[in-house]
Amino acid sequence: YSKEVFGLTPTAEFPTTLRKNSRFLQYCSGTLGDRWSEGKNILDVGGYDVLNAFDLKYARGVICDPNAPDNYLRENLSICKNFFSREWFDKGEFDFVIAKHIIEHINDLGKFMDDVSHVLKEGAVLILETPELSGNLKEGCYALFYHQHLMYFDAFSLENVVRKFGFTVIDKTIDNGNLRLVARKLGEKTSKKISYEKDPVVPEKLKDYRSALDRYLKQAELFLEESCREERCICYGAGGGTTLLFHLNPRLKDLVERVVDSSVNKIGKKIGGTSFIIKDPAVL
Repeated sequence: YSKEVFGLTPTAEFPTTLRKNSRFLQYCSGTLGDRWSEGKNILDVGGYDVLNAFDLKYARGVICDPNAPDNYLRENLSICKNFFSREWFDKGEFDFVIAKHIIEHINDLGKFMDDVSHVLKEGAVLILETPELSGNLKEGCYALFYHQHLMYFDAFSLENVVRKFGFTVIDKTIDNGNLRLVARKLGEKTSKKISYEKDPVVPEKLKDYRSALDRYLKQAELFLEESCREERCICYGAGGGTTLLFHLNPRLKDLVERVVDSSVNKIGKKIGGTSFIIKDPAVL
């Protein structure tokens, strides 16, 4: 993650997404073989708790995240409670680097990729997952676009990034709105870009996105009007998607009585542009 976006304040937040990690690990096994992690040194540079999966047979795992918890059940899994940087690791220390929903948050992409290359051995592998731009535009996905996301990628642009920093793509795929890419470090940087088959973000596609977004917002408004006719409505969760939804359709905030979130960082804060003070769900 980027210090410029998140700051370096430890929090109680550290999402465990076992179902999503299961799909992610299935992809890794399908691309790299069932024994891909066996006897390897693996670095996870984000907070998706991938390395806590007990079916991984790595020799040593490290999670680099300031918000990672201290208690782990695996003796060969350690925590570096900092944002990722080469300063915490030796050159060529790892066989794999996993960056799951991290790269879209990075402020200095060049430094991030240089540091990833530095800590990987020659011939080692980088595994990336990030929201896929073109498909999300087509589906009218509003929650993708919020302040913590500093950049967006499609399959072409992400491949061009890793190629520029000396990686060769082994595989790339799109699954449920996410772009996954596996690339091997070969140490040969190139400025030659792959060409787009066609322009992936044309005005017509943006118009389609706006239309899809308008349909979604209308559905949300109708749902809330129907649901709140006789019941008091509470919005559970004050993340980027929720707050953006209120900004996109001001009518929605008139249909919700209060917003709650279990994150200690959010409780007591005001959602900009609204009168909502985020409440603790435990005291409802």
